Amino acid sequence: MAGKIQKTVDVIVIGSGGTGLIAALSSAVHGADVLLLESEEGVGGTTLFSGGQIWVPNNHYMTEAGVSDSKEEVLTYMYETMPDRNDAERWVSFVEHAPGMLRFAEKNTPLKFVLSECPDTFPEKKGGKVFGRTVEVFPVSSRQSGKDKNSILRIPAEYKVPVPFMFSEVMKIIQRERMALAGVIPSIMYRILTSKATMSQGLIVGLLRGSLNNGIEIMLNTRVRELLQNNGKIVGVKAKNDDKEITCMARKGVILATGSFDWNRALRDEFLPGPLEHSITPPSNRGDAVVMAKQVGAKLSRMDEAWYWPAHYTGSRYKGAPLGKLLRKRSYPHTIIVNWMGRRFVNEAEHNMGIALMYERDATTGSFINQPAWLISDGQFRMKYENFSVKLKTPNWLIKDKTLTGLAEKTGIDAQGLQETVSRFNTFAKQGKDLDFCRNEFLYDRLHGDQRSQFPCLGTIEKPPFYALQVFGSSVGTKGGLMTNANWQAIREDQSVIKGLYAVGNCSAAIIGPITIAPAATLGSGMTAGYIAGRHAAKST
Repeated sequence: MAGKIQKTVDVIVIGSGGTGLIAALSSAVHGADVLLLESEEGVGGTTLFSGGQIWVPNNHYMTEAGVSDSKEEVLTYMYETMPDRNDAERWVSFVEHAPGMLRFAEKNTPLKFVLSECPDTFPEKKGGKVFGRTVEVFPVSSRQSGKDKNSILRIPAEYKVPVPFMFSEVMKIIQRERMALAGVIPSIMYRILTSKATMSQGLIVGLLRGSLNNGIEIMLNTRVRELLQNNGKIVGVKAKNDDKEITCMARKGVILATGSFDWNRALRDEFLPGPLEHSITPPSNRGDAVVMAKQVGAKLSRMDEAWYWPAHYTGSRYKGAPLGKLLRKRSYPHTIIVNWMGRRFVNEAEHNMGIALMYERDATTGSFINQPAWLISDGQFRMKYENFSVKLKTPNWLIKDKTLTGLAEKTGIDAQGLQETVSRFNTFAKQGKDLDFCRNEFLYDRLHGDQRSQFPCLGTIEKPPFYALQVFGSSVGTKGGLMTNANWQAIREDQSVIKGLYAVGNCSAAIIGPITIAPAATLGSGMTAGYIAGRHAAKST
């Protein structure tokens, strides 16, 4: 080693996504001397690969807009939608503190928020909301001063919106509301000329600026590999910064915010129920927190769960990792998803569709029934929603044939099963009712379909050529990690607290599972946990 570095601070935060940054900010604002360590060359983590929206039930913007909500309604919704009801203490903590987290972020950073046009996943359920619980960042200046220049991680262009649209505007583009889009063009031009950031980049820009303004030291290219203990209390960490060994001591606490374990094959093979391929998270999600947690006797929970999502793969790589892309248009007409038998197995439009890829096995062989899976579409879909002529060259990741039989032969799908499934689905599409999986019957599904259509999620598959796109079981983060109490302090198997150790975000056991009950629940629950943990650590003795 070329040298050693030693530091002593009050609180050490490991990881610089939205959860890590707000944890650091919360500690600093509440009086702690904070050091943030990030393994990559810039801050942002998995948050930069997201849409940047945050699920914050009962937030003050809802009140201003005249949308009613309450702690009781939120908890009712959580009890109505999640089968695992053994986490009530953390649920209550989240619901009580989420509105305060949002106000805290606005008070201590340049960030302002607006309500986003997203319903809860199950607004039809008791306590569910059609609108109001999800917020997004109002455009914020991304002009960087000397101290924060080049500190935001750069991500591949295909994983971010190249111009500073807000989520509501992106939805208008997707729905092809051209007149509405024309109305925002002046705003877009103004944001470009004034260097405004939106969505996930805007969120990270604002949190970073707030952190630096509050005196937080950030060390990049610094990967933590070991937690230091003294009489059962976590008192520091060992890390490596380029060619230097670092020992950092923490007087009050260490907060883990290192993300998930999507790219740690050993942990995936040990815990997840099925093959998770082409994750939509960056390869820095290596499960470092889980590895370190095992070393200090921390309890792990929800290790078989993830924020599952169907993905497809176009050949894109980031730092050598084959990143997937969200399968966004699965809710649109003229599409279905089938398994190798040519059979549908799920409502393709539902938010939690990805779970269906991961669990169902053949009782005899143990093989996964729904993998490989394929999104089947036709010339109608390609002309309407892909902006492609059927005569244009087909990309190599999309399989094309003049007939369904030929498509089946090229993909290995059972031809008879595919023919029967398409015929049955076409009958449903014409009558506007999916008798097998109730596609098109739920608000969340319809809002992500073609809202110009009489049946936003239903349309026949009958106009050649036909197309098949392989669908992978993927995720936007795993849900398993260190189990915590309502202050997000790590606990042992006997429920005792590991003093000085906290875990937030996707390296902690999620409070929402196994299904997802709201868009942006990952960031909403993670940032609230970071806010709680940061404050608790700063006030600890």
